[in-house]
Amino acid sequence: EEVENCLASGLFESVGVKRVLDESIYGDYSAFDVSFYSVPGGVDLADMSCDRSAVTSKWSGDIQCIIVEIVPSSTSLVEGSFELTVFDFDGNELPIILSVESTAYSLEQKLRSFIGSDVSVTKSKWPFTSISKSGFIWMVTFPSFHHSSSGIPLADWPLITVDDISLSGTDTALHVVERVKGNWVEGSFSLSIDGIESSPIPFDSSAEDVQAILNEIALVAGNVVVGQSSGLEGITWLCTFPGLGNVGDLVPNSDDLVGDIGIVAVETISQGSDP
Repeated sequence: EEVENCLASGLFESVGVKRVLDESIYGDYSAFDVSFYSVPGGVDLADMSCDRSAVTSKWSGDIQCIIVEIVPSSTSLVEGSFELTVFDFDGNELPIILSVESTAYSLEQKLRSFIGSDVSVTKSKWPFTSISKSGFIWMVTFPSFHHSSSGIPLADWPLITVDDISLSGTDTALHVVERVKGNWVEGSFSLSIDGIESSPIPFDSSAEDVQAILNEIALVAGNVVVGQSSGLEGITWLCTFPGLGNVGDLVPNSDDLVGDIGIVAVETISQGSDP
């Protein structure tokens, strides 16, 4: 493990090391079988050396440090380019040619020039293991919903397709996976406390807006504090009622929300207690 950690942290991204028994060697010895998983084409033995200066022995003249190639590398570096095709909501398509060295920024700019709206791209290395291949992950996100030419709001962007038109190398493969399904929401909802319903709350209200609307309910007036967080799956408002003890549950009404998936859910995080 010490040899593996040393090689992995200092030189290579994925290394496997195991101690082996070599019956052809006499005397006191240590032998290690080292596999370099993250080096396409293998490691040139001419670039490797073994320093024995820190090893001591009563028979110092017999100390040897030898590197032997057991199995030559059978992989080759992935090179070339691939084609990524993006479709808009009207059926138009944009073929984009990317090299394996392309940056996230270059893809993001090409997508923006085509769809004319918000998109973000990140690029990260595929995690190396002894059984998975090396490579890259491009994460493409369309943060806001869009409209077709007819004005229909749509947010679940058509799936991107890929073609490895001119990739070369060992076991090249391209995959497209939808991580989070797109959605769009418009309209408003309301919240009730003990049967008293609030005014309509717009779907994209800020924490301050929700707080002001809930404080209009006489039962809790002036005693509502609201925080907010946002993510790809929607908006979360955290409502607290300081000084009121255990108030009734908030009951949502989402009849006036429109969209592919328009849902308001209420969860009690911490139960209030009466004085």
